[in-house]
Amino acid sequence: MSLDIVESAANLRQYGRIEFQLIGQNSIQETAPLDDTNIWQYIETVQPERQRQEHFCQKVFSTVIKIIVFTDTILTSLVPNFLSKLFRSQDIDIIEHWNEESFFQSINPDDSITHFIIINSRRKVENLVNRVHSRQNIQAMYLHCETKALKYQRRLARNYSKLDAVYDDSLRLLVKLIMDIALFCEETADRQKAYAPLKKAAYRNYQRSIDLYAFAETMV
Repeated sequence: MSLDIVESAANLRQYGRIEFQLIGQNSIQETAPLDDTNIWQYIETVQPERQRQEHFCQKVFSTVIKIIVFTDTILTSLVPNFLSKLFRSQDIDIIEHWNEESFFQSINPDDSITHFIIINSRRKVENLVNRVHSRQNIQAMYLHCETKALKYQRRLARNYSKLDAVYDDSLRLLVKLIMDIALFCEETADRQKAYAPLKKAAYRNYQRSIDLYAFAETMV
């Protein structure tokens, strides 16, 4: 998301000030006269702030969603094909990993993608959860396990705020996932609609939310 910023030396001299605007905030103006001795110093001051503001906007308003699945149990997908098609129709990527390291590497802590994580495992998963739980771009985590491990895994989940649900039933887990993504899209749209340049994105997210809620109802 770009910020409108007067940043060329020629324009700065012409306007005699620095002016930039972050969507949703009042413009910040510097009215002190600029000349050849201080103009580049001012630019060097403004540019890092611009980058920080852009990063903030991207974090707050980005609606790029990715579902990442890790499984060490079977070499078939936990997510059926019809659900993969649903997610793709909503511009939601879904990636599955059977290797721990590739799973960890696929979650870049510095990007603005919102991640929903599913762990499908027959063994203790505390190490897996520990390694990714603190990453800011993880919205929620879900654990699928065998019935006999359910009590232990649910006890583990109490220690992790993002470990949102533990199931031995894949259908219930997937319905929960869809409902959570629908709610995320709705809440994001609520934030976006206040900003004129983001009204189109807000509409898209409301429609995403409606479609996902409707689909979840057909699964229960």
